[in-house]
Amino acid sequence: MGQKLTVSARPHLEIEAHGTDRIELVEVLRYCKHDGAFKIIFSVNPTGPDFIWNDVDSTFNEDSIYYVRLRQSGLVRNRIPMAWSSPIWVKLKSPARP
Repeated sequence: MGQKLTVSARPHLEIEAHGTDRIELVEVLRYCKHDGAFKIIFSVNPTGPDFIWNDVDSTFNEDSIYYVRLRQSGLVRNRIPMAWSSPIWVKLKSPARP
């Protein structure tokens, strides 16, 4: 599960989510050695059941792991409905040697 990517520039992140109720929180988490832990690099509170977003991770500078987590409003079987993406491993392409 998940995906591995190699990039030569900062990664372009895209999220598209469709809930069965209002999506109340979407967060992008990134882990890299420099941070030493997962860090929330993007957080938004949508206003409806559908959410589309894209941006470049302007702070990317080393191999990283990304996750997206989402929380929906209301309860399902007395629990807060949440979803997590599969991990995305992003590796920074090494420059070519002469």
